[in-house]
Amino acid sequence: MLDFTKNIKLEPAWQKIYLVGRILVYIIFIFSAIFFLNRTLFPSLDFSINLNGQRVKENPLGYENTSSDESLFSAYTKENFSIIDFQIITKKNQSDLSQKQIAIRKTYSAFSYPEDESPASFPNGSLLKNSKNFFLVSDGKIRKFAGAKIISALGYTEENFQDATTEEIEYSEKGEDIISAEKYPSDSLFLIDNTYYKLSSDILHPFVSEKAFLSYFEKSQALTKDEEFLKKYTVNQDNPIGFANGTLLSFDIGVFLVIDEKVVPFNNPETFLALGYNWEDIIPANEEEIGLYQRDKVFSISRPHPSGTVFFAQDSNKYYLIFGQSKKEIRGENILKIYSKRKPIIAQEKSLEFQTACALQKKLWPFNSYGCKSFIENLGQAPGKDYQFKIQSSPDLEISATRAVFSKKINWLNLRDTLSIIKQRFLTNYGYGTTN
Repeated sequence: MLDFTKNIKLEPAWQKIYLVGRILVYIIFIFSAIFFLNRTLFPSLDFSINLNGQRVKENPLGYENTSSDESLFSAYTKENFSIIDFQIITKKNQSDLSQKQIAIRKTYSAFSYPEDESPASFPNGSLLKNSKNFFLVSDGKIRKFAGAKIISALGYTEENFQDATTEEIEYSEKGEDIISAEKYPSDSLFLIDNTYYKLSSDILHPFVSEKAFLSYFEKSQALTKDEEFLKKYTVNQDNPIGFANGTLLSFDIGVFLVIDEKVVPFNNPETFLALGYNWEDIIPANEEEIGLYQRDKVFSISRPHPSGTVFFAQDSNKYYLIFGQSKKEIRGENILKIYSKRKPIIAQEKSLEFQTACALQKKLWPFNSYGCKSFIENLGQAPGKDYQFKIQSSPDLEISATRAVFSKKINWLNLRDTLSIIKQRFLTNYGYGTTN
């Protein structure tokens, strides 16, 4: 044992006290080191929420009533864990929850949105052809050009139109035929002196850049006009059109996600990766393009994917478009060509299946509390960042608080995964990461 006080002589009684104290210091140091290494190499996460209105933790469980007889809770994490310890506290005089089953799944919360009955359709501005028929999607409806003379008089050629099957066309609500050879319908697209425009209510709205236009359409969809054409319409230069929802942009050292009329910066690279995004899909933006938007608060791990996000379910080979709080299946190769400009997030239909995890048991403390522990290693490889828990309960059940503690088993596999995460964080933080 190391002794740094060899030249100091103590009386026998004090010598014994000194030795005991030194041994205690070594023991405390060893146990502290073990505790620190255990927390570092085999971390745990604690998610809690007080449903009476006060959040207990910074990253609480989400909560919603999914029907009259079940409740759904969500927790968000960037890492894979082995064990979940779930606890629920009810208000007084509630029905007994003993042996009630907790079901669990791991997915993306946006991917778990209910599916809309109607599939995704062509966006406004799309020029389409099917056999000898030609169409424009305008104001949410598909409008047929009345004949070849109308198309020619408006200046279109067949190359401006993209293919569409009869089934794909039927996904859009039918509008009135286009019969005027002198007036362009709403959502017509133009290219004038290297600037792209969209017509809306007889007002031309410029796209902020060609890159912004290409986040929606192909170049061939825009009708080329000269500068004289601008004199026929009012041009709204104050509100240029930006990038499509769900587009990833980079500016300076930040990475942003386009959501409606805002750009949302990611709070860290780990959140970016946890959401399933790829660095290769980021579009570099200039000051004008990024300055078009208001900046929203940072995009954290708890936020769901926004409208405009495209998911690809590998196991079913289906594509989905997030639309508000629902999702629409993207059917048809020609519609997919448009929406896949935003690279799809990989998901699995199987991840939407709830698996029985454990049965609740009554706890002595706190009062009115129930808990259960379950191993969740089988969910670790499923794509997604959201663990969702469902409990079958009575319609009038009142819940006071919930808590979910994630932890990892102490084994070589989890140690290797943690060391890999630490290495990746180091490389990312010090400029050796995955960004270009």
